[in-house]
Amino acid sequence: FRDTRVQVSSSWMQPFADTWRATGAVNVSTEYDYLSLGLSGLLEKDLFMRNTTLSAGLSFQFDSIDPVGGTPDALTSMLVPTYIGDDVGEGEDEFEWDDDYEEGENKTGSESKTTTDLIVGVTQVINRRMLMQFNYGLSVVDGYMTDPYKLVSVVDGAGMTQDVIYEGRPDSRTKHSFFWQTKYALDSGVVDVSYRFATDDWEIDSHTIDSRFRFNLGDNNYIQPHLRYYQQSAAEFYRPFLNQNDPMPMYASADYRVGEMTAYTVGLKYGHKMENGHEWAVRAEYYQQDPKNAGFDEPGVLADLDLYPSVKAVILQFNYHF
Repeated sequence: FRDTRVQVSSSWMQPFADTWRATGAVNVSTEYDYLSLGLSGLLEKDLFMRNTTLSAGLSFQFDSIDPVGGTPDALTSMLVPTYIGDDVGEGEDEFEWDDDYEEGENKTGSESKTTTDLIVGVTQVINRRMLMQFNYGLSVVDGYMTDPYKLVSVVDGAGMTQDVIYEGRPDSRTKHSFFWQTKYALDSGVVDVSYRFATDDWEIDSHTIDSRFRFNLGDNNYIQPHLRYYQQSAAEFYRPFLNQNDPMPMYASADYRVGEMTAYTVGLKYGHKMENGHEWAVRAEYYQQDPKNAGFDEPGVLADLDLYPSVKAVILQFNYHF
């Protein structure tokens, strides 16, 4: 497997009328089977001797996906081609496949979706050391949100796989999010703590707590520990597998990203400011994601398997600013 992603983005911020600021941005991203185009705008207004800032933003995103091999029909069986020999001479590499494979494949062309995001917020200076921000976000997505490469197993009462089908997700999603952030200046650093709650009509509720503590080591060096915790509930259509004796649901996905989970990140960043004003920093973090059983019985042999393995990653990043 190999893929190449190219992304280009540009933004422009323009102050006007003394206490107003406007920002516009455009972005383009492309992969082998994916294209994304986006526009966004943000308007900000300072009040009360610039101690309060009101903001409102709107963005629009268009995404097009053209899966390798075509877009499969949701909840249909994944057919496996059967090799039945070749009809050419020895040494040739042309093969003959079972006609039932191509005739049975239910696939279409490219699909697309649109995303409209709205955000409104207020930033308030509390005192000479503390700054606080509150945001509300609304996201409305319409179109194709199924992952064409994700599958769901259909099992019998003994837990043995009887069929493998393509997943299927709803074609609309509305999400509400609430965000709070506080920054507090210490004598030798800054404390940054935030909390985010999100809920949507897929019945995914999530909580995110993020904290960074920057400690200055003199005038030119600092360290910054980072701790993040995330928890979410499962989507109403999440199924780690389907039972062949149950009716086929309207939607189903075994993707752990829409399942119940917790995740945490622990990291440390070290930065240094050079004499010429340039700055470099190195960041090391450990990330672990732990999917959970959202209350599903595990028939037969599935009870002896780890159906919810953890995902772990180590991140090392180097930045240079000039």
